[in-house]
Amino acid sequence: MDAGIRDEWIRRMDDAVAEVFRSMLECDCAAVEESPGPGPGILASITFSGTMEAHCVVEFPSSTAKILTSAFLASDETDWDDAMIGDAVGELCNMIAGGWKRRLGPPAQASDLSIPCISRVPAGSRDRGTKKPDGMLVRRAYAFDAAPFVVCLSMD
Repeated sequence: MDAGIRDEWIRRMDDAVAEVFRSMLECDCAAVEESPGPGPGILASITFSGTMEAHCVVEFPSSTAKILTSAFLASDETDWDDAMIGDAVGELCNMIAGGWKRRLGPPAQASDLSIPCISRVPAGSRDRGTKKPDGMLVRRAYAFDAAPFVVCLSMD
């Protein structure tokens, strides 16, 4: 991937993530150097189709996914069931993908977004956010309230 294009993808991804957390969760979220270690977790993925073929994947350790769910629902509850956690992670993925798509401008804005696909990730798994040999990938770690997660954007 050309360094200029990569830098632009990162800037737009950072902007999309920050906007979602600021507007929806009323908290700051910033890029961090280290990504969460392998452990049990959850991920959501969205596929872009049409004028752009791409994927957005958000990866959360289980503990961060619970914090996200509590933030989305403005609750102190921490014992969420898998379905509620999946809904929160899927909605966040949807909002980040939409924000990134909007920032790319035409013709990417005309792409369609799939509904989020939710997957549970067993401890030790590192089989996430991979790209095809001829594709492009940007993978970046973020944290909110000291809770880490990863966003991957790839284009076929």
